[in-house]
Amino acid sequence: MNNSPKEDTKLTDRLAVGALSGIAAFMTGTFIWFVVFYSLSMVNIEYEPSFIYVVIFSILMFVLGFATLTNVVSNILGAIWHFLYRTLRIWE
Repeated sequence: MNNSPKEDTKLTDRLAVGALSGIAAFMTGTFIWFVVFYSLSMVNIEYEPSFIYVVIFSILMFVLGFATLTNVVSNILGAIWHFLYRTLRIWE
């Protein structure tokens, strides 16, 4: 079975997938950063996690999306939601 595209991929295709990967990674990273920051503030720990890790994660996912033409973040999040759905369905 041949899964290769019928046409060659263009630079705009790679930029689009890379941009969507970077945006998804930024939103996911920001959410995780906020949860960690809020959780630490609830237990009175005076530690502020650095936001630079979110930016680095977003840039890495952009490069990975550009190079491989896949959105790794959405694949991982999809697998997590699928696992949670199957786990919660067992408890019905």
